[in-house]
Amino acid sequence: MEESDKFKRIVEARMKLKARFEGKIRSTPSVSDDKPLGKGKANRHGMPQVPVGQTVTSKWPVLDLGTQPEISTENWSL
Repeated sequence: MEESDKFKRIVEARMKLKARFEGKIRSTPSVSDDKPLGKGKANRHGMPQVPVGQTVTSKWPVLDLGTQPEISTENWSL
């Protein structure tokens, strides 16, 4: 195999890889969404820091389903 043939194959393979990579990048949310949903300034990926349905809290992180069941303290323990 000649050196020039090997070089051509390497260049072709790299160009295919580059095209595949660019296609994947175009399909990521930060690039494909015209206006990403959420609140707050953009993070390093270009998406809002707080996703839809979540709120920022300075206390312990809480998962909130919107409704809290009423359970007496006699029925649960940590």
